[in-house]
Amino acid sequence: MYLYGFPNVTRHRKKCYVHRLVATHFIKDKKPGEVVHHKKGPSNNQARNLDWVPVEENLKARKYLGPDGKPKQKKVKDHVQTLNAKKQKHTDKPAPKTDKAPKPLPEAEPLPDKDDYIPNTDTLQQKIKYLGKNSKEFRAAFLEAKKVVKQLKSRNLADLHKEATGKGLKITDKMGPAEWKTRLIAALYAIKTRLKT
Repeated sequence: MYLYGFPNVTRHRKKCYVHRLVATHFIKDKKPGEVVHHKKGPSNNQARNLDWVPVEENLKARKYLGPDGKPKQKKVKDHVQTLNAKKQKHTDKPAPKTDKAPKPLPEAEPLPDKDDYIPNTDTLQQKIKYLGKNSKEFRAAFLEAKKVVKQLKSRNLADLHKEATGKGLKITDKMGPAEWKTRLIAALYAIKTRLKT
């Protein structure tokens, strides 16, 4: 606030803080070098909320106390983390109990390594027949595709794949049975989805 009537001051007025005026008039025992300190935050300028203290003590209070006179939060991140933890406690609901056990993952099929030589698997049709006997996964994919595309057989799988995708089915000699299975299952999926009858 401004107090008027001071000589030799700009516009004959002087800027004064309310808490200093209240402390000067209502609180005694001021020592040299002391400043006014708010006990419960700067928003309250009543005499019972003010006190004369050394500058160091006032600075320390301003550093650790907020405007409401309560201790400041240490760090914003810590404060946010504690709030999030509290929210999670309230929002986390226990999972409903079920008698059903989770389904076990399918076991890997014991197909030979690509370095092993498998007799009678030189042609694509022979590879398909080999996988039909030794791979449950390939058999299931083949039967599903055959339900959708009735004319599917081991001898015309490559032709149907070319008709469906426009690309040939390449299985090189460097591939092993696991890679045959992957390529052929992908080919069966393409045939099933693009050549529905």
